[in-house]
Amino acid sequence: MSTLSSIEQQSCLDWSQLPVDVLKILAKKINSIEDLCSFGGVCTSWRCVTLLIRNDQNKTLPWLMLTADFNHGYRDFYSVAENKTYRLNLPQTFLGYQSYGSPFGWLFNLDRRTEECHLFNPFSSSSSSSSPTRRLPLPPLRTCPGWFGDVADFHLKQYIFKAAVFQFPHQDLKQYDNHNQFLVFIIHGVHKNLAYCRSGDAFWTGVAFPDTSSSSQDQLDILQLNDQFYSVDSHGSIWLLCDVASGAPNPTTAIPFASPPPMSERLKNRCESMFSLIEMGGELHVAVRFQRRKTRKTCLIEIFKCDLCTREWQKLKTLGDYALFLGTGTSISVKASEFSACNCETGYIYFCYADYNYPSIRAPPDIGIIDVDRHEIEYLNVGDKRTRRFSLPAWVSDYSGGPYYHLTTGRRDSLASFADIVASEVTSPQDDLSKTLTSYASKGFDERETVSLLGAYSIGVAHCHFFRSHL
Repeated sequence: MSTLSSIEQQSCLDWSQLPVDVLKILAKKINSIEDLCSFGGVCTSWRCVTLLIRNDQNKTLPWLMLTADFNHGYRDFYSVAENKTYRLNLPQTFLGYQSYGSPFGWLFNLDRRTEECHLFNPFSSSSSSSSPTRRLPLPPLRTCPGWFGDVADFHLKQYIFKAAVFQFPHQDLKQYDNHNQFLVFIIHGVHKNLAYCRSGDAFWTGVAFPDTSSSSQDQLDILQLNDQFYSVDSHGSIWLLCDVASGAPNPTTAIPFASPPPMSERLKNRCESMFSLIEMGGELHVAVRFQRRKTRKTCLIEIFKCDLCTREWQKLKTLGDYALFLGTGTSISVKASEFSACNCETGYIYFCYADYNYPSIRAPPDIGIIDVDRHEIEYLNVGDKRTRRFSLPAWVSDYSGGPYYHLTTGRRDSLASFADIVASEVTSPQDDLSKTLTSYASKGFDERETVSLLGAYSIGVAHCHFFRSHL
């Protein structure tokens, strides 16, 4: 770094001594996990501010957890905002487990070797490769109603069609230590029955459907809305689930709530359809995905709103201020205007579907974006080409207190420093921007990462005592 005169040094800004209020204002403008991590890496005072705002900022777009195999001790997460994939290595948590996502950061994990289940949050501060991940135990699958008969006819790999994690009604979402905070539903077995539990329960509780209904044993999705639970079957009919975890002596039952939405007969005849339940603005919506039979690609997704009073359907022509993240594993809605810095477009549908229920079909996940207003569809290539799926793709997001990004502390590259290596490998302070970017690109760093590494250390004078002596 070139030498500065004493006058120039006095005029330079002391970045580490910026007022906390100013730093908080700046940090709250950051909506990306990656940028927030870079912000906190400048110095100790800046990192302290990022930790202070974690519980006040929930501005992270859902990430797509990609497919994984049995022997993978990691999960890859695709960031829509960054168009980049990140890998989370947690062998003790992921190896041999099937994972299912949720909007609350918590994942449902199934151990294929022991049939044991639990919840865990890979975004929490306790989730690291060097410390055991905190788990919330769930009842084993063998306590599901009809377990023995189902498993005899259905491989365990495909026993669970979907797992959904919900905030239990009237619970404070920030009370992490309340083990009854979450309610877990699974759609399981050959007939896609419903069962649920809470952490600490001894067994799974089944949901009873009317015996006269042929579609009652073919559920596709569950939704919590206004402290009520709804499900949708393979025909698009909506069911109201009564007495869920209420403590009442009555068993949990399902009653018909609404008939299927008015879909196009032409599309119904030419395409396969799949239904997802979505909440937008406190109202019940159904997303209908139409899939070409030959290419297994999504050709259209229609959104219908259900009037909870009249139980009539209205087809939406626009999503308004919302963006949707739909898929086989999870479906999440967000207000796009609250994520302006994350490239979240209003009226867009981000989707990821996988044909894992058809063993004969070997196709990678169907991933893309639909512009509802313009009726345009774009398929994405995120590098997920696996056709043999063990753990399925799912949208996940951490709306339970802001993002957490684990960084291992301490030096990891060497036990000693070598000045000659530094001189040859590290760019000079006198190098221009083009040479600096080229040098770091050769080591695998993109422009954003290069700026994060160099920006705070090459502007002004270093005043932070933690690294002042290093310059």
